[in-house]
Amino acid sequence: MPLDRRVEKKAEGAEEPLRKRTVLVVDDHEAMQELLHAVLEMRGYGFRGARSVDEALAIAREGGVDAVIADWTLPQGGGERLARELATDGRTRHIPVIVTTGAHLPDVTPFPNVAAALPKPFDLDVFCLTLEEHC
Repeated sequence: MPLDRRVEKKAEGAEEPLRKRTVLVVDDHEAMQELLHAVLEMRGYGFRGARSVDEALAIAREGGVDAVIADWTLPQGGGERLARELATDGRTRHIPVIVTTGAHLPDVTPFPNVAAALPKPFDLDVFCLTLEEHC
């Protein structure tokens, strides 16, 4: 779905505003949170931030999250634990996860909800295209 699209045609031909897509960014580094918040806001996305796996799981389970961007090397079990728990919870299994890491890219094939893995530092254009493709 194009990011600048703001209306959706109904079968009757009427237009209604689309709900803003919301992205949950899970990273324990404040600078990364701030950068992605600014980028997402400029692209018309809503932003939710979490600094830990437990905080991210609580937010995702509340609902209203359309995608998760998560650092793979988070404390408390990292992105692996987050992806596993999101995938096995009926409330969150539909949410695509994009993982980022400054370490070696992980094998994410065991996680059906992980849509992509991006190495840090990543190109912001590649990040935005990846998000657009999966959210």
